[in-house]
Amino acid sequence: MAIVLGRGSKPVYFALPRERTHSRSESLLVVLLCGGLALALSFLFRGGSVKPAAPAIFLLIVISIAHFWGRLVSLFVAVAGGLVFATFLFEPCVSLAVCNSADLIVLLLFALSAIAAACLSSNSDTRPK
Repeated sequence: MAIVLGRGSKPVYFALPRERTHSRSESLLVVLLCGGLALALSFLFRGGSVKPAAPAIFLLIVISIAHFWGRLVSLFVAVAGGLVFATFLFEPCVSLAVCNSADLIVLLLFALSAIAAACLSSNSDTRPK
């Protein structure tokens, strides 16, 4: 649908933005790249007292994925990030068990925030046409 505004002798056309469509292979690539980024963040922040910063930084990535790619892809990215952080960031490493209660709270808060960000994102299916 195009809107035509007559401006003098030359009409000006405005078109509504088209819906973005992404293939499944592109979505899978985004999930894998974000999982790799979560793995890099977990190795980078593993030592020291700044461990809870890695899920907080990754939450910004989940929000941007939710905005540009939609709810479903951002939910997959959030699940992949949560599993990577549980496995490689918090003790014991290379296990899904999280022993420290503070680390468990950080992981649960990340999961709740990521799910909320994904569910509150505007999807192309819900935009008015």
